[in-house]
Amino acid sequence: MTREEFKQQESEEIERICTECPNYMDDNSTDSRIANSMLAKFYSRIIEQMFNEADEAKKCIEIGTLN
Repeated sequence: MTREEFKQQESEEIERICTECPNYMDDNSTDSRIANSMLAKFYSRIIEQMFNEADEAKKCIEIGTLN
């Protein structure tokens, strides 16, 4: 994933969260807790994707050094 792809996905996710949780800035609201949870899940998915991409790259390097 490139930086540009990440920024695009992040922007789309934040826009979706703002739409679904209009009171996300109110620390005492349910929207705030839901928005934080949604954002945490988004970043968790991104991190998982990055680990998977790193594992794939590592395998490619290992295969390349074996040949």
